[in-house]
Amino acid sequence: MNGGNRPRRGRPERLGDVLATMFRRAGMNEIARLQRVAAAWKECLPEHARSGSRVTKLVDGVIHAAVDSAPLNFELSGFMKPELLRRIRQKDIGYIRDIRFKVVSTSPSSGTDVPLRGKPKRDPNYNPAH
Repeated sequence: MNGGNRPRRGRPERLGDVLATMFRRAGMNEIARLQRVAAAWKECLPEHARSGSRVTKLVDGVIHAAVDSAPLNFELSGFMKPELLRRIRQKDIGYIRDIRFKVVSTSPSSGTDVPLRGKPKRDPNYNPAH
C-alpha cells in the first residue's frame, strides 16, 4: 500500500472526533454557530425590531448586526444594547462580548446590503415648487 492508504496504527479514532475535525476544517462549526446566534437574536429582540435587523457575522465574540434604519440603529445601539447583550448571553451560543450595528438598505434589484453613507445625490429635475 502507498503512504496515503496505509491503515493507522494504534487505537481507532471515534467517529464523532473524526466528524468534528472534518466540520471544523470545512468551517461548518462557524456556520452552525452563526445560525444559532441569528435565531437567538430574533428571540431577544422586541417584536417591532425583528424584521428590521439581522445578524450578518460573528467575529471574535462580537455580533455584527445590520439594521434598516437610523432610528432603529439608535434605539438598538443606544437604549437597548445592554439589555440585548444580557438576553443573548443567557442563550446557549457561546460567549458574546459585544454587538456592533450598521445601518444598511437592502437593494431590491440586487438583494445585497448597501451601506447608507453620505448625502443622497440631488435630482437635477426635482423642483419642490411644483
